[in-house]
Amino acid sequence: MTKLFKNYEEYLSVIITMIRDFSDESFNRIGLAINVCHSLQDDSEKIFRLNASIIKSLWEIPDAINMGIHQYFNKEFEQTKRLLEYHDYNCKSSIDCIVCQTKIITVNKLRDINEGTRPKIHSK
Repeated sequence: MTKLFKNYEEYLSVIITMIRDFSDESFNRIGLAINVCHSLQDDSEKIFRLNASIIKSLWEIPDAINMGIHQYFNKEFEQTKRLLEYHDYNCKSSIDCIVCQTKIITVNKLRDINEGTRPKIHSK
């Protein structure tokens, strides 16, 4: 069996592209997992933590349930990874590239989740 990815950075890059259409609840769950991963040292720990959130989120997708969660994940991961490899080789301009723009939107949405909101101070 071949590995789907080389390291956490490659895994994260593919996951960020894969989650663009996930529900807000799943998106938040994955965003929090990514935030936790930043505090972990070992790539295998990061991958394990993020993968647990991805697998839980896939239960919301009927095709994933029908095909099998792990088979669906492997298929989607491979397709997305090939898309990104093709993109990285052929992208000429991030301004005109829909893949680049989609990734920027997803990363910004994840950043907004991780920043949270400021608590309100109520005066008496």
